Amino acid sequence: MGNTTEFTMEITIPKSKKAQEKFDKIIAVADNEFFLNGYEKTTVATIAAAADIAVGTFYLYFKDKLSLYYYILFDYQKRITRYIASRIKDCDNRYDKERYGLIAWLEFVNENPHTYNIIFQSLIIDRQLFKDYYQRFATTYSRGLMFDKDEIVDEDYETLSLALMGISSFLGFKQMFEDRKLTKEEISNMA
Repeated sequence: MGNTTEFTMEITIPKSKKAQEKFDKIIAVADNEFFLNGYEKTTVATIAAAADIAVGTFYLYFKDKLSLYYYILFDYQKRITRYIASRIKDCDNRYDKERYGLIAWLEFVNENPHTYNIIFQSLIIDRQLFKDYYQRFATTYSRGLMFDKDEIVDEDYETLSLALMGISSFLGFKQMFEDRKLTKEEISNMA
């Protein structure tokens, strides 16, 4: 899928329960601030104030705002991947994997309304970061398609993965435009 750039997240993982609670609060607050105000307008000071911590405490865990953003973006990617994988693990054919994978994606977006805002801000922050984010998904998706190659007519797995990701993304947009949480039945009907 082309070369990707490795982005370095300079973070310090907390070692105590109390430190983990502060770390988690910084993450939750930053996710919300980036959603409400955007990356550019959010400052370390606003994150610290909303998390009820000193600015210096922020720097115990993160080198800078960009490292925090990377952490949040890659955490979304891990959570999305795990959630979808957990929902398709018992599927025994490609059709079911696609259907239940799509339902899982729509459920994730339904439960995590900041998803698109966080992901798409990476395009503004660093175009290569955005590209790498989606290339990682496409590479993983392509591998899954290759695994089920006997059920797939098209052998251009990269293009097929991007097309299927596009469908999923736009159905997610449709859901997001509803501006409300959808029921499980509505999500199932969309898929």
